Amino acid sequence: MDFSIQFDTPVAPERGVVMGFGVFDGVHHGHRLIMHHVCEMGDSIKALPAAVTFVPHPRQLLSGAEAPGLLISVEER
Repeated sequence: MDFSIQFDTPVAPERGVVMGFGVFDGVHHGHRLIMHHVCEMGDSIKALPAAVTFVPHPRQLLSGAEAPGLLISVEER
């Protein structure tokens, strides 16, 4: 299992990070709303907004159940 963390933007140690967690498989209205709030919170405290996504899907990892079909690939996220 890979628990690596990748940042598209370098994080300066003096800045905080506000994170939104989700599968984010296809960015529907609910996902956009989450990321909007993450960005607003980040702006309000001068922190970097970030999204944390999961591979494999949490359902598969936690219960061994088959993960739902993905709308977009991990690379497209």
